[in-house]
Amino acid sequence: MSGIAAAHQQAPSIAPPEDADVLVGVGCAPGRVSAPALVLDDPSAGAAVNGEILVASTTDPGWVFLMVAASGLVSEKGSILSHTAIIGRELGIPTVVGATGATRWVRSGETLTIDGGTGTIAAIDRPSR
Repeated sequence: MSGIAAAHQQAPSIAPPEDADVLVGVGCAPGRVSAPALVLDDPSAGAAVNGEILVASTTDPGWVFLMVAASGLVSEKGSILSHTAIIGRELGIPTVVGATGATRWVRSGETLTIDGGTGTIAAIDRPSR
């Protein structure tokens, strides 16, 4: 494997237990933000994003209208060259991809702190499960 190919290969993250406070993915748009989470599985679900951290399984161009209003992006799938990563960098907002299990681990409304440089997602005010 060439050095370039090796640099783009990402090790999959493993979802932590439900009661863990930190999930790790691949940081791909630097910055740090704390905000409520909004977990969505479909961009046409009628949801409005207003500064929340958008958490999704994956994204495609149909998500852009929601992504521009988010303060951060988290995706279960993706690499540094994925749609989520590229849009996050273009928008200049912290972005973490490859966060396996994020849509099950995060609940809408709970406050997260994400670091798009290190790839960490921390649950700040995790309610009792």
